[in-house]
Amino acid sequence: ILDSWEQIFEAIDYGTYTFRYQIGDTKLIDLGTEGVIAMQIAAFNEDDMAYDAGKAAITWIGKQLLHTRQSMTAGTADTAGWGSSDLRKYLHYHILPQMPESIQQRLKPVVKRHKTGWRQQEETIDTLWLPNREEVLGENCRYQPLFHTDDMRKKALAGEEEAVAWWLRCSVSRDIYSFIDKDGRALNGAAANANGVVLCFCT
Repeated sequence: ILDSWEQIFEAIDYGTYTFRYQIGDTKLIDLGTEGVIAMQIAAFNEDDMAYDAGKAAITWIGKQLLHTRQSMTAGTADTAGWGSSDLRKYLHYHILPQMPESIQQRLKPVVKRHKTGWRQQEETIDTLWLPNREEVLGENCRYQPLFHTDDMRKKALAGEEEAVAWWLRCSVSRDIYSFIDKDGRALNGAAANANGVVLCFCT
């Protein structure tokens, strides 16, 4: 996308964004020590904004991972789900402040639902978030245009080329979370492991 972020936000305000841009288009964002990330349009008018505010205009997912791997929890902490995880706090308290203020002001809190166990569901309100299985896996996944093959799920750390594992926000037990491995396949692993982090947000 050649437009500036400010021009993208103007297109949202005027309702012309679905004509100016396409699913899969990218726009760079500079996150300082975490690298320059190509944010990719994953959907239009798909994610529910918090407080019954309607649909978020554009959903963005990073093509690259943040430069630094992170654990879902610190040490062996019991997170009881994404909502109380250390990685969720890291995104909000460490990554959000590194984003340009003009972008911060246009981020839309959205409602995110995900598993916190084999039968339990959790709902959170997130400004920055990670995908879950239902959003990136399967023929009918939510962001299918970006993730319909294993190869399309492969991601590398910012500034690097080799694919690495990256976290999903859903868990299968209190200390086991899902992730995408270096080959683009979904697996489960200990929350204390350090994996890549894909930045997601809505505007």
